[in-house]
Amino acid sequence: MSQTLPLRQGPGQTKGSKPWMYGSKACECVLMTPDLQAILCGLIRGVKVELCRRMPKDRTASTGFRIRLPRGDTLRNEEAGHGITFEMIPGPADSYDLKLAPYGTDKPVFIATIALRAGPCAIEGGGLPFANVCDREDLLGMLENNQPLAFRPESRLSDIMAMDTFQFAVVGPPCKIERQFGLPTNFPNGVAEVPPPMKSFDYGFGSEFDFDEDRYAQQYHDQELRGHQFAPAYQHPTDADFCTAISQVVVQDIWWVVDKAEHLAKQRLSAYADWSVLAGCEGDTYYFVIQVPETFHATYQPAIDRLIKDQVDLFLLAFDIDGPTSEPVARWDAKLIEHPNTLEPFASVQEIDLDREIVVLAHRPKTDGRKHFGTEFQPNCVSLQFDDVLQEARRAVDACQRTLPSAPFCPPKRPVQDLELLEHNQRVQRALLRGCGFDEFRARPDSGGRVNALPRLSFVPGDKRLWSCLLEEVIKEDRERYAAHLAQTPCGLVLVCAPPGTGKTSILVVSSLAMWFTQGMKLFGSGPSHAAVSNFADRFDTIARRVIARYNKGLEEAKQQSNLVVVRGYHLQEEYTGLMSLLGEPSKPKVARPSRWALPLTPSFYILLALGSGEVRPSTKEDARLVGRIQRAILGNPRGDNFAKLVRKEITWSEYYALGEEVTPDYRFMCKLFDIVVSQAAAVFTTPSLVQVGIPKDGDTKYNSPYTRFWGEYSTCVAMDEAANMHVHDLLQVWGNTLRPLCLAGDDKQLLPTVMSANEKHGDGTYVNRFAKNAISPLARLMAHGLPVWRQRFQFRMDKGMFDLAQELFYEEIPLTYAPLCNVDAEDRELGRVFEKWVRTHAGFKLSPPRPGRHAPIFINVAGSTVVTDEITKSKQCLDQCVVALRVLAKFVRAHERQFGDLVRRVAVLAPYKANVELVNELLRTRSEYDVLKGMDRCRTIDGSQGHEADIVFLIFGTNGKTGPGFTSNSNRLCVSLTRMRSVLVLVGEMDAVASGRKDGKVVGEDGIYRKTRKLGDMCQMLRDDGRVATVPASTS
Repeated sequence: MSQTLPLRQGPGQTKGSKPWMYGSKACECVLMTPDLQAILCGLIRGVKVELCRRMPKDRTASTGFRIRLPRGDTLRNEEAGHGITFEMIPGPADSYDLKLAPYGTDKPVFIATIALRAGPCAIEGGGLPFANVCDREDLLGMLENNQPLAFRPESRLSDIMAMDTFQFAVVGPPCKIERQFGLPTNFPNGVAEVPPPMKSFDYGFGSEFDFDEDRYAQQYHDQELRGHQFAPAYQHPTDADFCTAISQVVVQDIWWVVDKAEHLAKQRLSAYADWSVLAGCEGDTYYFVIQVPETFHATYQPAIDRLIKDQVDLFLLAFDIDGPTSEPVARWDAKLIEHPNTLEPFASVQEIDLDREIVVLAHRPKTDGRKHFGTEFQPNCVSLQFDDVLQEARRAVDACQRTLPSAPFCPPKRPVQDLELLEHNQRVQRALLRGCGFDEFRARPDSGGRVNALPRLSFVPGDKRLWSCLLEEVIKEDRERYAAHLAQTPCGLVLVCAPPGTGKTSILVVSSLAMWFTQGMKLFGSGPSHAAVSNFADRFDTIARRVIARYNKGLEEAKQQSNLVVVRGYHLQEEYTGLMSLLGEPSKPKVARPSRWALPLTPSFYILLALGSGEVRPSTKEDARLVGRIQRAILGNPRGDNFAKLVRKEITWSEYYALGEEVTPDYRFMCKLFDIVVSQAAAVFTTPSLVQVGIPKDGDTKYNSPYTRFWGEYSTCVAMDEAANMHVHDLLQVWGNTLRPLCLAGDDKQLLPTVMSANEKHGDGTYVNRFAKNAISPLARLMAHGLPVWRQRFQFRMDKGMFDLAQELFYEEIPLTYAPLCNVDAEDRELGRVFEKWVRTHAGFKLSPPRPGRHAPIFINVAGSTVVTDEITKSKQCLDQCVVALRVLAKFVRAHERQFGDLVRRVAVLAPYKANVELVNELLRTRSEYDVLKGMDRCRTIDGSQGHEADIVFLIFGTNGKTGPGFTSNSNRLCVSLTRMRSVLVLVGEMDAVASGRKDGKVVGEDGIYRKTRKLGDMCQMLRDDGRVATVPASTS
């Protein structure tokens, strides 16, 4: 319980450079009746009462008391299916009066009296699930069923909640009271009173939350709103406070980019197109060389890199400097060429001055359109315009508004849904996200009902045969506790937090299938990236097919289940373009951003399946229903019949074009087919950005795609993978605000939600993004609120021993065991055995063998490495380390490519820095000594490696003693780095990069911020102690 003492406004609290705070520890006390009879105290069977006063950073302070209940052995609670709970400290409520008076003379005892001024007390953490299976079943009845207190039968917990005056006996010397409350303890009048409350904390960004560019621009330039970065807040007293935090972190993360993009579009730059250079280009696609001032890269490059990463469309605006108007006379699609001197014809004809020139590939359209005009103009004066920079921010802010009490139902109410239940669910979901507990939903004291009124759902299917088939996907040792965990899910939530390689996505799929079978059989799945979504969809389809096959075995055909139709969705234009390209459509000259589209499980996949294309597997009897529906929609009319002939390669593209537009499918026709496939889906998977729909206060809802329609009209439950790597607005975009059943899975020890402006500062030294630390993932928020969390406790992916390093550094609290299939002598673990033998006998490295029955990582210490740091981006590259890593890898592949035919496809090279990634890819492309590695997946950054695990992983740090550890000092990024492999992990770097830091385990990063490097230092020391470090000299020749 806590009651507010509003925070005193001091210098710097909302506008200064540093947060202001003070506070004190809780002290144990006894809760008393008015006649000073004990109600609760620490002597009564482990139940403790603590009086506390907190004044946290950037929060309203609180004074109150908390009841600490014994939870027993957490592992035994977990075995019983409850999971693990994580506690956070309480927050604010309303005003009160606090008095302190001494009691008696024998011992230093004080009576603290708290009298509420209006309304009941606020309960922080009330209504959260509780478990103690060891010895305290009576506590569960007291908390959830409002049963009398076992140690005071005449009182109930609801009676305590209803009190308006609380008395506590505090034992201790006067100095303890003085430290605790900041009060004088000489009590001249026998009583000491707390000073009157003062102004409560407020972020200061107003109470308007609609997307308003003018308001955001004003806030960005408002000097009064600048200051320190707000402390992370897991609890919010109001919906407005929560909405401010989650929306401003997005707006402030992009607004500095908006400011730069607007200035960039106003720059008039000289440009030329050398026709001899462009002779090799197709049609109307040209390279333009644009001259830029010396300060161009320092001023605009960080913003340009951000916009390119976000795949924002770029346009080349052309101006006629001799014309009558200052307006652009042409607007063409464009693409910035990042490394022009590596491309023909620039490498052989004319080299680009990278400091004073940039190169853009532009497409001059044949016809005018809404976004393109000026088809015949040849420009020599241009500007660069990024289109709709705020598109993603607008989507995010719209999603954040769904947390407000005034927000309409999202998805919209369906005719079969109960209005009162939806309104109740909205209130529960808002309380869930605020993180202060569910006290507002407790039963009234005189009702005799439950104190804990949280909805609980069972995800255990009623069909025992089906449930048995589903449980076979769970390791035998976990089945009993898993069944208990799904039997009562609070608020219909399943939270999975598990280390890499422990089957996190698989258990998410099993939970999602259980939810699918019990909650309406229409699931919408998502994740923070295309890789995460594709992996989730593929795993869902694979496991669902196994479960259905298991269920159907031995059943007569009439009782068998059909396979689920699982659809992986992309933007419809991307889907159409990808399908046409797959079918071999002659390329058209255009400038397009890189596509993430892949065929498996897309609507195009099912269309090709139905038409008998050789690009996909043959259809089976389980596909008959969907295939029949698609065939009826396509065949029997000239358009569809001609398209089917093209798919089956019965006619060529030339013959197809010759048939004429009237009898060949166009984009609209194909979109109708995509819609048919999605409407038949049991589960649809897309990124959150595709769920864009305006929720009107009245009138019919308009959906912009079949995926959004499926989400709004059919889906009954939601599941999201990598939920520790996404923002809250991504969850809200997909989950909505009506408390639909939800499964989340992730790992809070790995990559966190991305904030690009976390360390950016204004010219006056204040932070651009004051809310950067509030980019807290939805999984981390819900875990912190005290909800049960399912943990995987078996390692399935890595060879035995390969996870030991990461476990000791990051997961020491998890009782993890290697599954039998991880044993290094297993048949499919041969690659790890071969590499371990080769690296100690043929590679020339002096290494100690790993412990018997285990494999272990290796560190190649490249002594004397030279590192080049980009002055603008601070990205680093180290040719010495890249050469050492690629030579070792090439030598091993060359020695064993015959033994392992697909060896090069089982290898991945990673690097923390983009510049090092580009250098590795350049070396692979240009140096013949690495030809043996052709066919290997491209090098990736650590941040882009999730979902791209490999049997052999080489990690190139790219730092040295002079630069310090840089990005690798981030423990989350280091955790990802050490867990991408299956059998082999080779770390390539310089040990002195850690030794260059401070002795207290901190270093100053390139952004000027102190970062802890203890994990990195511990890793190096552990590898040294195990004899797994080999030192080689730097050499690039």
